[in-house]
Amino acid sequence: MDWEAIVLEEGDTTRTPCDCCRTTTTEAMGNLLSDGTYFAWYTARWSEAHPEHHLLVTVYTGDWSEGAPASARWGTRTEVRFGPESGCALLDWEPEQRATINSFTPLGRDDVLGSDYAKEFWACVDAILMKDPRLEPLVS
Repeated sequence: MDWEAIVLEEGDTTRTPCDCCRTTTTEAMGNLLSDGTYFAWYTARWSEAHPEHHLLVTVYTGDWSEGAPASARWGTRTEVRFGPESGCALLDWEPEQRATINSFTPLGRDDVLGSDYAKEFWACVDAILMKDPRLEPLVS
């Protein structure tokens, strides 16, 4: 899968006050399509007031139709760093997070690295970073 062929549809943007400093944390959502067919959705979360917390991108793939089992849906996260040490880091889900997730299967590093899904996941991340205009101030 090539990131350039992925079509991005912007979804909602939510801004919430930060618990510690009352500045804004932003979460952008969207859908990803290939050949006109929906295949994933995503969230991107960041706070301009907290550069120590990197951009968090989560890609959700699989069958998200009503009634589909959690085993048919996956969520994968990456941390995106900007600046002198820029790059992406595939993240594991904390045990506390895994314990509360019941609507999808959380995929971690060992599930993705070296898998057939890895290429699709990174193509999704590239498409999100390159095509979502809400992320433009962070990426440029």
